[in-house]
Amino acid sequence: MSTFEISYSPDGAGAGFGDAIKASLSGMSSFFGQSLALLITLVAVLLPWLVLGGGMVFAVRWLRHRFRKEDE
Repeated sequence: MSTFEISYSPDGAGAGFGDAIKASLSGMSSFFGQSLALLITLVAVLLPWLVLGGGMVFAVRWLRHRFRKEDE
């Protein structure tokens, strides 16, 4: 006849100091990864608008400078 064994341990049972530190570092690395992904997405979304805005400011300043010189 076969033997069948069942064991149960609740969550956190037997968790020592090292296990708590490992869990904390794992959570921190996950949070850091998600934050970095969000930062990359933010830069990818804002960069084209910043380039467009900078180009417009440069064009307006250049045109103002050009037409002021012709008036003098």
